[in-house]
Amino acid sequence: AMETGISKSADWVGQALEAMFSDARSGPRDRDASTSTRAMETVLHVLSSLVMNGGPARDRYVVDFCTIALEAQGHPNMEVSKMAKSAATCLASASFGTVEAAIGVVEAVSAAAEAADENWYTRMGASLVLGSLLIVNSCFLGYAIGAVHARKEVEKLLRDTQVEVHNAASATLTRVLSAYEVSSPSLETTKERYLKLARTKVAKSQYKTEEGKAKLKKRLTGVLGLTALVHAFPYTVPFPDAVVALAKRTSDPSPVGTSAKNAVQHFKHTHTDSWAEARTHFTTEELEDLQDSNYSGSHA
Repeated sequence: AMETGISKSADWVGQALEAMFSDARSGPRDRDASTSTRAMETVLHVLSSLVMNGGPARDRYVVDFCTIALEAQGHPNMEVSKMAKSAATCLASASFGTVEAAIGVVEAVSAAAEAADENWYTRMGASLVLGSLLIVNSCFLGYAIGAVHARKEVEKLLRDTQVEVHNAASATLTRVLSAYEVSSPSLETTKERYLKLARTKVAKSQYKTEEGKAKLKKRLTGVLGLTALVHAFPYTVPFPDAVVALAKRTSDPSPVGTSAKNAVQHFKHTHTDSWAEARTHFTTEELEDLQDSNYSGSHA
């Protein structure tokens, strides 16, 4: 009888929570304090507590947590927005006990990002959460599985039209790649993939056409991927060809050229004190390319 009572109580609590989540998600997004904003604040408090306490309750509601915490990133009420960011940070530090649970959360975060067509705050928040989740849960995911999911989920965000989002995605990829040994075959494969994308051929005359824009988007994905790879090992030069490829994209139209230029400047800054050794990894011609971040490479 006692077990039956506990079960009924748990069901009632579950139903109450789900109703609360539903109301918070469907309510109006008011800028000023209101019943709707207070409901959202309550939900974010409850969800943060569930994630921090762990256990079956967290696993049961974590998908709801992902969706609500990320959707509220761009909430017009500043307090709700701040709480949502704090809640997302909470989620990013969560460690799950199984591969299935960890991958399930990664996929839920990615799904929330894909559904946020009009809210780039959600997409940027998803990118940052993905990186932390993959690192924190690497013991369950394994670096190989983690890398597969990173390339699959983060690459979608590397192609995002919002600068803040694709920059956050590149930073996320940097965190994932930095967990690998430099000699890892996976890194070599990753590099070749991004080199190919960065070298996508597109003529200047195509820049403003739909075909040209699609090709430039591929270039951007490659540039941001190479940027992540170079940034993952900031004080060494394991991939000089990646640095040179970035230099050859600095005169491309924005955001490709801007992203490449920033990456090359960052590389120069992190190698200032060790330049005498770092320069030995490049040929004379490649060094000339690196002398000026405004290098005028071929657009073909």
